[in-house]
Amino acid sequence: MNILIISSSTPVRGGVATYMEILLKTLKDKGYNAQMLNILSSKSNSFSLLGNNMLKLTRFLSGFDTLFKLMLFISRLIIIIRTRIKCINKNIDIIHTQDINSCNAVYRFCRKKHIRLILTIHGYLSRGDSSLRAIKNESKIGKYVSIQEIKAFNRSDFIITVSKQSMNRVIKYVNKKKVAVFRNFIDGCLFHPLALTKKSALKKQFNYSHDDFILLYAGRLSSAKGTIYIIEALNRLDENYRVKLVIAGDGPEFENLKKLSLSLSLSHRISFLGDIARERLITLYQISDGFIMSSVSDEGAAEGAPMALLEAMACGLPIITTKAGGINEIVSNKNICLITEERNSDSIAGAIKRLYDDPLLRSELSANALKEVDLNYSNHKMIDFLLKAYKGVKTIDKS
Repeated sequence: MNILIISSSTPVRGGVATYMEILLKTLKDKGYNAQMLNILSSKSNSFSLLGNNMLKLTRFLSGFDTLFKLMLFISRLIIIIRTRIKCINKNIDIIHTQDINSCNAVYRFCRKKHIRLILTIHGYLSRGDSSLRAIKNESKIGKYVSIQEIKAFNRSDFIITVSKQSMNRVIKYVNKKKVAVFRNFIDGCLFHPLALTKKSALKKQFNYSHDDFILLYAGRLSSAKGTIYIIEALNRLDENYRVKLVIAGDGPEFENLKKLSLSLSLSHRISFLGDIARERLITLYQISDGFIMSSVSDEGAAEGAPMALLEAMACGLPIITTKAGGINEIVSNKNICLITEERNSDSIAGAIKRLYDDPLLRSELSANALKEVDLNYSNHKMIDFLLKAYKGVKTIDKS
């Protein structure tokens, strides 16, 4: 079976990029001929420069209806041209798209070539770009994106969602028989805990002392992620709590959060790393003492099933999180994390104190998180479900 995985997102780091890379690697390990295609090639310096600025361009153009639609049209044109080039002299059986834009771009090509088309929904809205998801539904662009979304639902042969919440939205528009929930998955060879001796040594290399309690946040810095409440919570802890907050990620709120940190005199307790390489992020997971997310549900889109949360679990980190969106499906009724209220800095501060003060609790949460990942989020287990979907879609008669 020949599979082409496509995203209209630019080749930058993030949850969707991680999903695609793990999917590609696992399919190849299983002996399948799988390839990956982004809107722009990361091998070209000029393309990489454009890719890194694409999100800024998107946010700027979102205020201009016609220009925004033109940008989407151009991006689709790039996708279809690169797809045609990729498919020359290759018998592609399935194209697995990761967002509505790439799905709508290639569906005519798929029909013409009798290629089956699969769409994965990674969030409440299926476009992976958070700047698009934040657009209010009542705006012209919001309505346009919603129309494109419904078109993609109906044009796909099969739809995968990463949470039940997303599935419930999709089945309003299509037959529920063509929709299934497949959990995100983690490569345990990459994401795993370290022995305590190695962890202590690495901490020193990162200029942290043994007594520093490293609390990690990894992800996009947007209002929907609620990172502001983590910083406000840290401000509620006295200096006896040697908590060092490490924020790994970039986004529209990056500068605002840095300014808030300065205004609260927290610069000595918070490190803003920006967008970092995968290898360094894995090391950060492994030397950290806890992981925190404070996503909120009402910022234009809810969480799907955050890869960063699963990565932290796979590395054995005790976790503090809200139950926003699909997070609830990961953590509900399972003793794998501390749950805080959304938009509540006091609730978050209380959870940080509890985690800091109770090493037995940290050990219990860590052990439970590792078991949960192995049971429900292993890439080799989840890929078997996905392969069944591929084979089922491949046999559909589209004549």
